[in-house]
This record gives sequence, C-alpha cells and structure tokens, in this order.
Amino acid sequence: MNLLEKAFSLHPAPFWTERLKLARQTLHTAKTRGHLSPAIAGALAEELGQNPDEWIVVAALESEKASACKERMLKRLQSAVRSYFNRTVALGFRGKKPQRQPQQAAQGRASSRAC
Repeated sequence: MNLLEKAFSLHPAPFWTERLKLARQTLHTAKTRGHLSPAIAGALAEELGQNPDEWIVVAALESEKASACKERMLKRLQSAVRSYFNRTVALGFRGKKPQRQPQQAAQGRASSRAC
C-alpha cells in the first residue's frame, strides 16, 4: 500500500486510473481491501520509476492468505531488503548495484523448493 500512497501523493486516483487504463473503481477497491494486485503494483512501480519486480513480489505476498510459507517468504524478503540497504550504505550510495554471492543464490533456490 506504500506504493499506492506514493502514487496518490503525486497525482490523484483518476490520473492513475487513466494512465494505467484501469476501471474507475479499481484503485479505490485496492485501497479499501488493503492490497494491490501484482500486475497493478508492477505497472504503478514502473510509472513511478521504481523496480516493478520488487513491487510485484510485495503485492503477491500481501494478497496471500496467512500460511507458514507466506511468513517464511516475508522474512526472506525483509532479510533481502535489509541486506540490500546495508550493502548500498557500505558502497556510499555511489549507484553501484551489489552483486549477489553464488552461495546466497544457491540458498535461495534450495529454500524456495521447500514450499
């Protein structure tokens, strides 16, 4: 919902509805329900100049029912975000994208197979 709030701080809902070619009530319904669809989150992120892949994942997790797998993936996402920001700070905000270590990539594949 942070993404939707950011979008609304820049332009009103009718602007985004027209820009994304959505039905008139779509964004209002999303706000009322408390989550965006992954497709809308990705499109909105792209319009805002943010990484759509990350927002698609966040939206997908937000819309999931409570489960052990959801909790596990939320923790993983939080850990990845913290790690990314720690590496960004260590780089001194020079705009370099941190590279994922091979060991982390292998761990990510192994843990995603468990669900």
